[in-house]
Amino acid sequence: MSSNLIPQVTLREAVLEDWEAIRVIEQANFSTEAAGAETLQKWIEQGQTNFLIAELNEKIAGYLVGAAVFSRHLTKEMIDNSSKWQQDSDFMTIQRLSIHPEFKGQGLGTLLLAACKEIAVARNQKGLQLVCSDELISYYEMNAFINEGISERADSHAILYELVWENPFLRRENED
Repeated sequence: MSSNLIPQVTLREAVLEDWEAIRVIEQANFSTEAAGAETLQKWIEQGQTNFLIAELNEKIAGYLVGAAVFSRHLTKEMIDNSSKWQQDSDFMTIQRLSIHPEFKGQGLGTLLLAACKEIAVARNQKGLQLVCSDELISYYEMNAFINEGISERADSHAILYELVWENPFLRRENED
């Protein structure tokens, strides 16, 4: 059996050269009223987020954007001022998880979430949080997120739910 038949997955930080592939994935999965391609480009340029890329056989297949925040639940102000919340945060919010339609169902989203969880553990953050529509709740629950109910975030016409993954490896300040 040839080794080139085994899919090769690479996870890495996004760079500006990834921009066109990210834009294509964004347009394939999200409406124009979502975060928007220009916002994603700004996040890459500023380097203030965890912008992870998943490559499958050297082709960009998806991405995840996470930003540090101080609260278990999002407020609109946190989204609008994400650069202010970066240092010594308690949680990381998953702002975007997107897989190209050609690569869905292959576990790349789960790998990106696992990488984000590793970052949160390394930073001793309390966990990850996100908001999603009801059709995505079971996916995130499969990835150990807990549904904490309807979000109070008022930036969408759709009902969104808040989900949280708690860091099981959190080190408390007074522990050895």
